[in-house]
Amino acid sequence: TPADNWNLSHWVVNGEEAGSATSLSLTLNADTDVVAVFLINQYEVTLQAEPAEGAAALSGEGAYEHGAVAQFAAHPAPGYIFLYWKDHNTIVSTNPGMQLAITKDQNLTAWFTEHSYEVELAVYPADAGTVSGAGVYGANTEVTVQAEPADEWQFSYWALVAGEEEEPVSNESEFTFVLSGNILLVAYFEPFVFTPTLEVSLEGNGNTMPEPGIYTFTQGEEVVLTATAEEGWEFVKWIVNGEDN
Repeated sequence: TPADNWNLSHWVVNGEEAGSATSLSLTLNADTDVVAVFLINQYEVTLQAEPAEGAAALSGEGAYEHGAVAQFAAHPAPGYIFLYWKDHNTIVSTNPGMQLAITKDQNLTAWFTEHSYEVELAVYPADAGTVSGAGVYGANTEVTVQAEPADEWQFSYWALVAGEEEEPVSNESEFTFVLSGNILLVAYFEPFVFTPTLEVSLEGNGNTMPEPGIYTFTQGEEVVLTATAEEGWEFVKWIVNGEDN
């Protein structure tokens, strides 16, 4: 007789299987070795989604031994959010990543519903640039927002605003994310600062001031260059950006 949650698999008599009936009749004419083999109960768990198009993926379906703790996961498709797991008409969890001790065959249903969220965008300073991508999108949709600086400005970063708190989320002007709630993003810009470079080189024998090399200056700064030929050489010309000067 099996204990609770176990079942008789078969009998083994003198090393050979002798059926799986709960009663076994033997005629004993010699020493006999009898073994009753029991196995723990196994159960089948199947998964489905309602509606079917609401699920991107479900995981955890399969066979489990009695008492095994199974891990299930429900991933909503774009435009949907997860509601709960149901076993027939009973809600067993509101967590999309659910653990459940298996004690019977079960058909679990992951329920989803269509849902949408709003993406709001702002610019700081107000006239420093423009943004695009604001609107209403389905939940779990991949959304791309873009920021374009105005003249004499450059993009700095995107910040996520939550109440009084702000969190930088991207340094790229084109930012893509998966939408999981209403969201406010601020595109921050900063004044464009041009730092011109000057590369000085020479041909022939002579010296320049400043010496040959690469230098940086502030925009609008005036630079004076001087050239001095060595003995036996004479200065001919400057070449600026490929043109004689």
